[in-house]
Amino acid sequence: MCGETQTADWSPEIVPGQDIGIRLKAFLRWINNYRHLPYQKQQELLWELGQIEIGVGTLVARNKGIDGTVAQSVDSLKQWIK
Repeated sequence: MCGETQTADWSPEIVPGQDIGIRLKAFLRWINNYRHLPYQKQQELLWELGQIEIGVGTLVARNKGIDGTVAQSVDSLKQWIK
């Protein structure tokens, strides 16, 4: 109706408040931490793979954001191993 705000549900692949899907975040984390690919090279790779344009600051922030998300699980695993 006129004057009403129309919205749509987020795709389950998108993390609310971010425009980077969960799979892309996992891929970026993998190439950063396991393949040791610098952020500038990650930018180039994303552009070459799908013309995805992401700033270095966004890549850094997403990587740090994942650290906080998994910290509790990592701590629990450390305690279990002891």
